[in-house]
Amino acid sequence: GAVDRILRGYPVHPEFRRKSAGGTIEIEKPTRDEFKELVEKHTPPYPLGEGEDRELKIYPFAVNRKHLDRGIRSLRLPAHVASTLDDADIVVTTKSRSRSGTKIMTGASEHQVPVHVIRRNTAAQIMKFLRYYFRVQKDVEIDEEGALREVELAIHQVQSSGKSADLSPQNAYIRRLQHQFVEQYRLKSQSVGEEPNRRLRVYPAL
Repeated sequence: GAVDRILRGYPVHPEFRRKSAGGTIEIEKPTRDEFKELVEKHTPPYPLGEGEDRELKIYPFAVNRKHLDRGIRSLRLPAHVASTLDDADIVVTTKSRSRSGTKIMTGASEHQVPVHVIRRNTAAQIMKFLRYYFRVQKDVEIDEEGALREVELAIHQVQSSGKSADLSPQNAYIRRLQHQFVEQYRLKSQSVGEEPNRRLRVYPAL
């Protein structure tokens, strides 16, 4: 069957099936380029307040599952990380893995699951995707992507030097995201200083 061909790495041509008014099944087979154009477009956002009785199931492919799960929990979103493509409502993958004919694009076509493409597999890009898709409002003065990029750099600095590093001052929400990110690397962190200059300090592992 088609699923066996996918698992074995063989190409499966995508097709759309629609039921006509007369009850017959009409099959349309778009070209690979047409299908790629469809799935690379951003899927319609999933606004909070609609469909709250169920959680959106997000399947990450070549995307860090822990970062995705952490982002979902941090933003308190009605979603969870799907274990398999069969369970997914949407796939999130990187630009390098979204080329036509790749296993995930073929599988998404077979399962008729939309694909959202992010530029790179980073915590900042994952958070940007979640905020866009769920229409989470963000204070324009908070550069969340920049703050997560900064903590990534600080972690590498601490790991290589063995010395603590201070980050730029942030509000409590951003500091909480940074704390959680540091924990993923099994390092220590704490907030130091007084508002409005309170900031995170990252320590090497004991």
